[in-house]
Amino acid sequence: MGLPAVWHILQPFLKARALGMSKFNYNSYGRDFREYEEFKVRINGLVAKAQKVAEEGWVMQDGTPCPGNNTRDHPEMIQVG
Repeated sequence: MGLPAVWHILQPFLKARALGMSKFNYNSYGRDFREYEEFKVRINGLVAKAQKVAEEGWVMQDGTPCPGNNTRDHPEMIQVG
């Protein structure tokens, strides 16, 4: 929807409330869109980093392995039916 189409829709509303199109900043659209795209890239990077599991399992900040992340430490589960 371009500016003329938006103006056609908003004109009665803006005139009734004594607002003009000068109240809207159309120059910030490109900057806002770029910031949003950069934000999406950062979020997707964080999600990918969180989903990636190291081969040795999760490790705490001090370097020790997190308790319970080694599958060899757990006995097999038996399903009783």
